[in-house]
Amino acid sequence: MLLSEMTNIFFPLSSFAVSIFLLILFFSRKNVKNSETKIYSYLVVCGLLESFLYFFICFTGDFFFADSTLLFYKFLNKILIIIYTLWMTLLFFYCLEISNKDIIKKNRIKKFYIIFDVVVTILMTFSPLSLELNINNKTSNAYGLAMDILYLVCTIYLLLIFFSLIIDYKNADDDLKRKKYVPMFVLCLLFLVSLIIRVFDPYFNITSNIFSFVLLIMYHTIENPDFKMMNELELAKN
Repeated sequence: MLLSEMTNIFFPLSSFAVSIFLLILFFSRKNVKNSETKIYSYLVVCGLLESFLYFFICFTGDFFFADSTLLFYKFLNKILIIIYTLWMTLLFFYCLEISNKDIIKKNRIKKFYIIFDVVVTILMTFSPLSLELNINNKTSNAYGLAMDILYLVCTIYLLLIFFSLIIDYKNADDDLKRKKYVPMFVLCLLFLVSLIIRVFDPYFNITSNIFSFVLLIMYHTIENPDFKMMNELELAKN
């Protein structure tokens, strides 16, 4: 059985379930109010939207994907690739926040990449996108110029994140800060594995699962250590 057969329902459903779990877990508890947790909250919401939309496309595509609904599914896939771009941008911004760069430099970099995202979003929106359905296992594959732009944008962000991690990891002053880089290394590794598998099985897609898994790891490197440290500071002050 091809791996892509499992990406039709099982993988999207599991990713959606993890995203809901993270949303409830994060927003139902008292959080440390800083720039890192703020960006993480955006990532969690963005991850939930992405996993829900991907699950909806996979689930309904089994029953309604046809020539008459092709434009509708193209529209949904366009929204999905824009969400992917936003997610990668937010993750890059998180890497900036935990880096050793000064605030002024961080803000300048963010402004540049916000403009960059607006440009590529417009390009992807108006670029052609094609969809094909594998009748045997009821899986679909998106391709075309819009997807090529998405792959290029994701590659750029992954390279920026990877090289930023290597530089800042060596300069990290404590183990707590080093732990924050672990999810980023996991992301780069999983994306590489996913691309290798996709070469042999073009319909294979676990991008949604990678996002949810990385967010799950990030929760344990952001939420718990920081909140524990704040409690210790409060006890020391008392």
